[in-house]
Amino acid sequence: NLFDGVSAREQKHLIIVLDEADKLFEGGSERGCGQVVQNELLKVLEGDMVHFEGDNMLQGEQSLDLDTSNISFVFLGSFEMMVNAQKPHALGFGAAISGETFDGYNSVFTQEDLVEYANVRTEIAGRINNIVQLHEMTEEDYLRILSDKRISPLKRLSKDYRVDINMPTDAKKKLAKEAFETGMGVRYLKSRIQKSLDDMLFEDCGRTAYTISA
Repeated sequence: NLFDGVSAREQKHLIIVLDEADKLFEGGSERGCGQVVQNELLKVLEGDMVHFEGDNMLQGEQSLDLDTSNISFVFLGSFEMMVNAQKPHALGFGAAISGETFDGYNSVFTQEDLVEYANVRTEIAGRINNIVQLHEMTEEDYLRILSDKRISPLKRLSKDYRVDINMPTDAKKKLAKEAFETGMGVRYLKSRIQKSLDDMLFEDCGRTAYTISA
């Protein structure tokens, strides 16, 4: 289904992004389906002609033969199992190996670490050319998102509910701090604002503007 609605010319030159890929890899040790999906995914990552069999249950779905050599795959995820893993480490000749905790996103992760600590198949890890590590969100990042009209959940909710939503700077700072401390990510901003808005709409749904104060 990754290639549905994509022209035959474009199918051979795609960037396919798999979000929360860590759930697939890290869950593979507990759920057999994870290993099955990795096996199927490996076929696409081979960079060769791949045959996709059509589903006979869906009328009109045809099989597909596709050259995947020019398709780029991006795997996104927090990989918490790897970040929190104990990595054996030795210093100096003849030094005893001791347990050293990865320093979160400040550590440098390798393809070997993906195999050892994130349950990624060796064949897949070997095909990952670049590992890009992002820093964790800061309180300032959350505040910047709330204040940026292009990406702020305030704008999205205003559009969805067809009302004007205002939020004072102090309230934004308080919510940004909560989001940082809980570690629940950007979605937390939207859910908290939406809950406050829903409560006000329940009390009075006839207004055209609402102010989120906390």
